[in-house]
Amino acid sequence: MLAAQLPRQRPQVGEPPASANSCILVLGKHVDLQGMTAESYGLTSPVHGWVDLVREMGARVQTPSGLVPSHVDRLGSRLIGRPEHWAMARRLLRDCSGDELLLCSGEDVGVPLALIAGRRRLNVRICIFSHNLDRPRARLALGLVRQSEVIVKWLTVSEYQRQFLIRYLGLSESKATRLPEQVDTEFWTPGTPSPGKKRPVVVCTGVERRDYATLAQACATLNVDLRVSAHSFHADSKHQGLPARLPANMDARYYSWTDLRQLYRDADLVAISLSPCRYAAGLTTLLEAGACGRPILLTNTVGMSEWGSPQGILHSVPPCDARGLRCAIGETLRNAPAASEAASILRGHILESHSRERWVRAARQSLALS
Repeated sequence: MLAAQLPRQRPQVGEPPASANSCILVLGKHVDLQGMTAESYGLTSPVHGWVDLVREMGARVQTPSGLVPSHVDRLGSRLIGRPEHWAMARRLLRDCSGDELLLCSGEDVGVPLALIAGRRRLNVRICIFSHNLDRPRARLALGLVRQSEVIVKWLTVSEYQRQFLIRYLGLSESKATRLPEQVDTEFWTPGTPSPGKKRPVVVCTGVERRDYATLAQACATLNVDLRVSAHSFHADSKHQGLPARLPANMDARYYSWTDLRQLYRDADLVAISLSPCRYAAGLTTLLEAGACGRPILLTNTVGMSEWGSPQGILHSVPPCDARGLRCAIGETLRNAPAASEAASILRGHILESHSRERWVRAARQSLALS
């Protein structure tokens, strides 16, 4: 069995110890960490670093599940977050004793907490894992917490976003930290391709800022099968970015976790086609596919600029450049040995710098300095 091959037991999320009240993980949506862990023991889904962080810090978890937003909450959501995030912030701060550290999974939950805590003059400490702040409404929300003393740390996986926070909020370098994004390197692994492939397979997955129209145009005249998973377990999947009409060699559908892993293993190339953006859209796909040992092409966006030419990324193509993307795909498929070597280098980098364990260590170190 696959589970028997695991070098160590998967982490379990149990009842937090009595000291857990001092640390609360605040999530923007309901996530069953216990269920995720139990399912993952059979390697049917990846484990997120939150599971390890909660266990190691003895934190309890707060989600907006079951809360009914008020009219005031709906007004707040016009600024940032969703109505249930504001309802959760009010409920959570009402029950806080005043010395808690609130670890917020995103600005959508962290900023409402900071605004309400500041207005009530509560002595909580807030750490926000930020994602996409350089946009009009988020900048307006940030202006309201510029002088906030309850936000003790901003964490982000994008160097551009970190520098933006430092400039826009006038933060010291120590108040904004870039963490290495995490990926479950025990789940996302190389494996045997499916039998019966008739021609090369090009893959792209995810929904955030994906430009599947340009990718479809690039692949339409190539002798390849284009396979797309326009779905995300982490982000809103409403805006998939698919073309109105798919070319004959393109297929787009939902994949389960294990099917998605096999999709990566079947790929001769993973082409991450993105629209221009200022945050790290595409990074999850890059790390999953890279951990599976697949060659990668990447659209060069501002948010992913630090990945534009690292070891193992074969090409960095400008956004919306179907011709350039077509040429890069063709060149990569014609030079399979070089692509395989680059993929091996990238996988080594991911194993060393982007494992869950590495992420948890970096997060705990940053929080200890808050």
